[in-house]
Amino acid sequence: MSSDFILSVLNGSSPYTLHGSIDLESLLDHEIVALCGEQTNSSYRIGDTLWKVYATAIPGLSPEVELGRHIHAYTAEVLGWISDDSHTLAVITRFIDHAADCWRIADNLTNSEITHLWHAVASVHKDLHNAFGVKEKAITAIAANWRQRFDDFTTQLPTLEKFRDSAHHVYDYCERSFSTITTTRIHGDLHLGQILKNDTGFFIIDFEGEPGAASAHHFDSPLRDIAGLIRSFHYADINVAIPDVDKPELLNAYLIDRFLYEVVYEHNHRPEWVTKAINSGRFIPALAAAFPDPVV
Repeated sequence: MSSDFILSVLNGSSPYTLHGSIDLESLLDHEIVALCGEQTNSSYRIGDTLWKVYATAIPGLSPEVELGRHIHAYTAEVLGWISDDSHTLAVITRFIDHAADCWRIADNLTNSEITHLWHAVASVHKDLHNAFGVKEKAITAIAANWRQRFDDFTTQLPTLEKFRDSAHHVYDYCERSFSTITTTRIHGDLHLGQILKNDTGFFIIDFEGEPGAASAHHFDSPLRDIAGLIRSFHYADINVAIPDVDKPELLNAYLIDRFLYEVVYEHNHRPEWVTKAINSGRFIPALAAAFPDPVV
């Protein structure tokens, strides 16, 4: 069905609107090649372009388009998108040749390459900051969201209840220590599988946010992305140097939040991974113990 959808766009018979300057006539000479992989959406290579057709139409402008147009390096160039009157149906980007996702090659990444990867993440965050600005959010609202997510996650998977005291200790400490958090637009679901690497460097892709999240358009701290990538290295059993951040206490809170999300995600989508995910939470009690109790 998706290949027929693309063909109708290429030959001009589609009822939908194509945005961007794409030479459709030149693409007609190329085969539409379906790409395999662990993904919800359908992706196709046509010449030097990649067409991602969303399994579920995205209301308004897709975050991949909205954000991708403002990122100047370390991502796939956005060439165009397809929409109906109110939804984004597909996004078209430059195809990244000879690339592997970093989850598959994580064991082979050198320390120098990992440093370069953190530089790529910082560069993307800088571009998003410049394009969308920042908002100061009250720590009370952020902490309330952490606690609400904890409750939602434990409702789905009660075994996570054993992490409540440690998690809330960290959340409480952050709430006592800071008044606001600087937020901007972010990736929202950054992990090694969302990063491609070839001989020219790293490319961060799939700016859709967490699957099932209420909105990928909201502002959050870049620390959420950093935590997601650190947790991905944890999954791969790789000890990685954590980049310097202004407020490491907040990073720890985001690490816990990401861990909880991952366990529930595995429970819902890859049950065979649940044990590995839960075991990777062994860092939480030690992390919480590093935070002093409040002075009475």
